[in-house]
Amino acid sequence: MRRCVMLSVTEFNQRAEELLRKHYRLKLLLIEGEIANLRSHEHFLYFSLCDEKSTVRALMPKRLAENLRFTPENGLCVVAAGSADFYSARGEFQFRVTDMLPEGIGSIQKGFIEREKNLSEEGLFSESEKKPLPENLNKIGVITSSSGAALQDILKILERRSPSAQVVVFPAHVQGKQAEKEICTALEKADTQGCDVLILGRGGGSAEELNLFNAESIVRAVHACQTPVISAVGHETDFTLTDYAADIRASTPSAAAELVSPEQYPKILSENQQKIISVHQVTEGEQLKIYLPDGYFLVRAEKKELINDE
Repeated sequence: MRRCVMLSVTEFNQRAEELLRKHYRLKLLLIEGEIANLRSHEHFLYFSLCDEKSTVRALMPKRLAENLRFTPENGLCVVAAGSADFYSARGEFQFRVTDMLPEGIGSIQKGFIEREKNLSEEGLFSESEKKPLPENLNKIGVITSSSGAALQDILKILERRSPSAQVVVFPAHVQGKQAEKEICTALEKADTQGCDVLILGRGGGSAEELNLFNAESIVRAVHACQTPVISAVGHETDFTLTDYAADIRASTPSAAAELVSPEQYPKILSENQQKIISVHQVTEGEQLKIYLPDGYFLVRAEKKELINDE
């Protein structure tokens, strides 16, 4: 019977790195895949190589990338030459690229372009069908993962900026095999619950993860909602077909929460505005009063009522 060996995390990663780098079949490889999540940092280009089913992290020294006969871009299909690598400090498997040749637009990007064209021709992205947000947002529905950071960000902002609003969470996975069906089901259910607005969102992620929100079924479910929908997927630079179908696109889940909550400090459209040096805020029970230097105060700032204190 073989004895079990006790290793530290560092020792385990070091052994894995040693085995991987010694394997002769992984010394020189050609991998065909689509570039995604491309970014430049210090001396390397970092990106993913992916197909419809899998992805692998990759990196390429900038000094080698400068010799390429094309400019790497997200969505390009390439043949990359390199070797398997292991970053022991993080326990991450990756592909170290030494050269690349372009193969044209990747299948994932082609699918996005074709789907966008077809759905646009059907009118699912038409500006004329966008629904405006109601003036009073008393019941806010949120469709996202119940365990994700995006939900916590949304709840914190709404609690601070719009404490009287009722927030209803319709949980759904935002990645994985069941996510597409769960999101569609949650949208259909939320649309029948009398919400004033729905926020569909998730935090940042890889291009492969966010590709879920390009699914035709989700796009159609968003478009079919009678309740206004705000799409809040990923970060500022991330765009999905769900963004196009929604009534409003927010750059992040936090931005969506700010969009549906009233300004805590209203703009005072008067000559007095130029004279205000300081504002004193007092909470009396559920009533918020903002005192102005001239003796006036605002009751419930979101209503923008100006009342004389005398």
